[in-house]
Amino acid sequence: MSTDSTKQKILDVATELVAAKGTHDTTIREIVLATGSNVAAVNYHFGAKDALIQQVMVNIFEPVNAQRMELLRQFEQEVDGQPVPMPRILEALLRPIVYSARGRDGGSLYVRANQHLRAQPGSEAARFVMSNYDHVAQAFIEALQRALPDFTRAEIIWRYEFVRGASIHLMLISDPQSGKLRQLSHDAGMIDLDDRESVLKELLEFSIHGFRAPPAWNRDQLIAARPLEPAVQADV
Repeated sequence: MSTDSTKQKILDVATELVAAKGTHDTTIREIVLATGSNVAAVNYHFGAKDALIQQVMVNIFEPVNAQRMELLRQFEQEVDGQPVPMPRILEALLRPIVYSARGRDGGSLYVRANQHLRAQPGSEAARFVMSNYDHVAQAFIEALQRALPDFTRAEIIWRYEFVRGASIHLMLISDPQSGKLRQLSHDAGMIDLDDRESVLKELLEFSIHGFRAPPAWNRDQLIAARPLEPAVQADV
């Protein structure tokens, strides 16, 4: 096996394991056993475990966020300088999640990795993802502000995170490792969860209506905005 193919195999296996188990519970020994390589090969191609984990995060998060930005730019070109309609912005946000890369058992690697990062928000991996992809979240928040000028930035962020988080949660409980959605419904009257376009339409319909809901808080009683610390940058 060539050095390039060995490196790719190590990365592919590490990506599956980290998405399934999280960064803390995935060991180099597991990766070595699953790839039939050795610790020296991992060190040669990636260096320390932290460097491999960072490459795994890029492997999982870069395609989703790159496609989000590509779709957002495409929709911006379609309206020729006008604000992109909110439903189109949400489609650019959610479509890449629904169509993200799947593991060998059909589960979304992006959704699974997100679950583990949320469980350990102060981890090195979580900070790495936030620092590398915060610009994507900010681009979407700014586009939503242009589309919905009557909402404050705080109200936009609240809805942005609610939509994104709820969508990831729904995909997570329909994951083959979970099966909770099928268990709750007893598979009666449920859409085909493997039909990605149908899943996307359901997520978008709910999200669009939720985004249009008036704020429940009293704007006159809001705390004055403070600069965000690096550890609490917008999530992606």
